[in-house]
Amino acid sequence: MTEIEPHRENGETWRCLRLKFPFDVPTHNNFQVGGEQTFFFNERGLVQRLDYLAVGPSAHYCFDHTNYNGIVFPTVRRVVRRPPSGPLVTARPQCGASLRYFVQISLD
Repeated sequence: MTEIEPHRENGETWRCLRLKFPFDVPTHNNFQVGGEQTFFFNERGLVQRLDYLAVGPSAHYCFDHTNYNGIVFPTVRRVVRRPPSGPLVTARPQCGASLRYFVQISLD
């Protein structure tokens, strides 16, 4: 795990953390175990984006963070292609997800 240079995007500055996962940890990287991902965090410490290699280089954006019983997570996600010059934020998303309904399950 290494903190790298801050990233500027849309007038914001995000802290960046590059993680190299152990071989036995499944990740988004080509849907194989292990690999490297970069996480981008805003000034509140919320993940705004993560970069990884899926079918190709991808930028996975996270929006509309919601606090649900003390756990904060993004309820809207969009994934776009990420060529070497940077993510194609104006491109059509490769995939997306919106989470709107939650069920609390007790494991007692």
